Amino acid sequence: MNILENKELQYDSCQEKNFNPGLTSKEYKKLGIRYSILFFLLAHATLTSSYLPPTVTTLLVMFDDGNSKKQLPPKLPYYSWMPFNYDTPGSYLIALGYQAIPMFSYAYRACEDLENIHKYLTLAQVTATLFILCSCLYLVSTADKLSFYIWQCDWLTADNDFKKSMILTMARAKRPLYMTAGNFAPLTLPTFVSIIKGSYSFFAVIKNTSD
Repeated sequence: MNILENKELQYDSCQEKNFNPGLTSKEYKKLGIRYSILFFLLAHATLTSSYLPPTVTTLLVMFDDGNSKKQLPPKLPYYSWMPFNYDTPGSYLIALGYQAIPMFSYAYRACEDLENIHKYLTLAQVTATLFILCSCLYLVSTADKLSFYIWQCDWLTADNDFKKSMILTMARAKRPLYMTAGNFAPLTLPTFVSIIKGSYSFFAVIKNTSD
């Protein structure tokens, strides 16, 4: 009875009451989307601030009734050659669009280049995470042989307390030890194979119905 009351042989539950890994993953996913949008806006902020004032000025000149003294900007936001004159409000707006489209495409291309660099870091992170999970699952799978190795020890010459502890440990080691997904599906190879089979069957049904 004293062995059963030993705290070292008891399971410890999670102390955090608000432990919710799914909600935590969703929150960090939303945070990543926010930072991505912020980076995209900052990458285009300089170009937007350069083209917005002359665009507003040109629109004011275009819809002016003659009482205002506003004039077209003498130059474009960035120095470039134009195949036509832009001395009228309409042609100036066309020149702004002709110059702005390549500039914004360059900024978008810079975002894509940074994303291409970041994807290798993400791949390395996912690979390291998979390695950690696989190694932990391997250690969990090898724990099934714990009772067998305990039986192989030199327990014949041991005292009765050791034999009682050995029997109790072997009985508890027979309980399956594995990680679960949502506390309803074990993370084992048969579960993974069944999920792959079910996903392929579902995909085949959707593909046949769509065709």
